[in-house]
Amino acid sequence: MQLTDSGLALGITNALQFGPLVFFGLYGGVIADRFDRRRLLIVTQSALALLAAAIGLLVATDLIQLWMIWVAALLLGLIMSIDKPALLAFVKDLVGEADLPNALALNNAMISSGRMIGPVISGLLIASFGMAPSFFVNAISFGLVVLVLMILDVARLHVTKPAERRLGQVREGLSYIFGKTVFYADRDRHVRDLRHGL
Repeated sequence: MQLTDSGLALGITNALQFGPLVFFGLYGGVIADRFDRRRLLIVTQSALALLAAAIGLLVATDLIQLWMIWVAALLLGLIMSIDKPALLAFVKDLVGEADLPNALALNNAMISSGRMIGPVISGLLIASFGMAPSFFVNAISFGLVVLVLMILDVARLHVTKPAERRLGQVREGLSYIFGKTVFYADRDRHVRDLRHGL
């Protein structure tokens, strides 16, 4: 907004940031089920840290341009479409089935707190030091998450076996959500109505 004073440019930025999550979030969930979520999160959080640091450097050196913000917003959206499903599923890996409801409640409380406190801290940083430090602090926060993920005791995680690769997994998920009947071949067996048939 500061670069162009254009509401349209801001709208395009938001569309590029959140569009991938809308259109590819389901595929991100499939990826999160197929791979080791801890390693996947190390990759996505590292990518988010690098992206935030790159934007911070561009802002600090006055090289930032609108197209760069749009590219960064698109990359952010694409990364988050994998990171968010993996992060939500990783909660179960951390605590197991028994403590999952409490862990989800705590996770939601932390996310809500971050949404309240984060903009306040960012606003204070911007008012005191300009835009660039806010991006650098954001990059450091992602880096801390990567550090924690790397030093976790993997043996104590409640990791389930990764899902096998097969066609129609997104369709099955949608059918489960909407309570429709889904059919797929699995060693010549048909599974009907995933919601009630498990």
